[in-house]
Amino acid sequence: MLPQTTSRPFSSSSRPSTTLKPAHCSSTKVVGAAAVLTLLTALPSAWAQNYTWNGTSNAWTSNSSWSTNLGPQSSSSAAPEGAIFSNLGNGSFTSPNLTSSRGVSGLQFTSTAYAYTFTGNATVALTYNGTAGIVNNSSNAQTFNIIVSNSQASGSVSNTLAGGALVFNSGFNLSTSGTSRTVTLSGLGNITMAGVIANGGASTAGAVTVTSTGTTVFSGNNTYSGLTTMNAVGGVLTLSGNNSAAAGGVTLTNGTLNINHANAIGTGPLTLTAGTINNTSGAAVTNLGNQNWT
Repeated sequence: MLPQTTSRPFSSSSRPSTTLKPAHCSSTKVVGAAAVLTLLTALPSAWAQNYTWNGTSNAWTSNSSWSTNLGPQSSSSAAPEGAIFSNLGNGSFTSPNLTSSRGVSGLQFTSTAYAYTFTGNATVALTYNGTAGIVNNSSNAQTFNIIVSNSQASGSVSNTLAGGALVFNSGFNLSTSGTSRTVTLSGLGNITMAGVIANGGASTAGAVTVTSTGTTVFSGNNTYSGLTTMNAVGGVLTLSGNNSAAAGGVTLTNGTLNINHANAIGTGPLTLTAGTINNTSGAAVTNLGNQNWT
């Protein structure tokens, strides 16, 4: 059991100390049903074709919603087209709706982008496969009320501005195949994973690495089986969900880790190398499965 106010320094003087301090952190409510989006490539300049949302309707699947009157309409997880969202239109159509699954090579929000909210029905998927993945260059929050899936070996989700935010309310699949993937959450802004983070596809060991120096919150009851690594100097990762079905373990190498649920660590090992760990759950933290805490 990890008590709320107990400090746990390392015995080796050659290793940085990790302390446990009481703190307070509010949890994030899980919102929305699930539709899914898959994303696929690196930088926009590398995309085979860029399509920019023109803000004339909320229908993703209508070509007239895109600036060239021809949008990214492939459902393939290997689609080469990239989707760009900016401040085109008058700001009335900022809720792109997917009525069927789509795959894109990357999703970019420009520095002047409106705050967008992506919606769809429970069977829709949006998938990405590119090294740049989802990039928010704006200071607005971009919200996904659909399931988002990664098909890239090293998927990425990033805010380039400290004031930016990315919110995933309906789930995130780390893979779409039998190959286990690692997704990195990076940049300067805040990232909230309010839905379940899952291995995805037939994979069995999806992993997440956090290098974002903003505040990252996992509030879903996650099920992925790979390692969660917090490695962000000045960053904060808050685990607010019941992760008793997650077996990969948690490693803190830099930054602050807030444990905001008794079963937040899951059943894997807890490894503390440097940084600060806080019990913000208001109760004792449970050591599930007699896992190692080092």
